[in-house]
Order: sequence, then structure tokens, then C-alpha cells
Amino acid sequence: MSKFRVAKSVDPAKLDAFVEGAGRPAVQAVAPAPAANPAAAPRADNEHPWENFAPDALPKTGINLRLNDYEHQALKWLAERDDRSLQYTLKRLLKQALETELPR
Repeated sequence: MSKFRVAKSVDPAKLDAFVEGAGRPAVQAVAPAPAANPAAAPRADNEHPWENFAPDALPKTGINLRLNDYEHQALKWLAERDDRSLQYTLKRLLKQALETELPR
């Protein structure tokens, strides 16, 4: 049996009002999305599709990356050396590799 106990007594009328309102989320108006900018849309004839995007844009996609113990410990060592997070360190290394490998 749980040892959790509520220290204060709860007013049953307030509890019922809370439960009643919990089932109906508040609706807020959302502004319509801006019209698509044809100049910013990826072009099918572009040999380098990443050039359609800003390199400093906020991230919106995540991936699950599997590392072996060697890779994980090496990354962890670099992050600790630089007093940074694993994510920051990995992203810095990825950016360097992309700049080196991608054609200009």
C-alpha cells in the first residue's frame, strides 16, 4: 500500500469542478501558416539539395545514432575535455565533417 498522503483536505466541490474542466482543453486561435515561398522550396533539379536550407537554422529533426563502446567513450572524452554536452560535441564534429565532405 502506498504511503503517499495528502496533507491538506480537498474541497470536494473544487475537486469536481477541476475534474469536470479537465476533459475539455482550452481552444486557442492559431494563426494560419504563411504562404510557401517558391524561392525557398527545394528544387528537383538542384544537385545539392542542402543548399536550399540555412546552415544556422534551428534543428527540427532528430536521429537515433547507435555507437559502439569505443565511439561512445571517445565522444564522451572529447565532450568532457571541452566541458560540453555529448550532443553539442557530436554536432560540432558532424558540421566539421559535412563542411569537409560536401562539394561546394
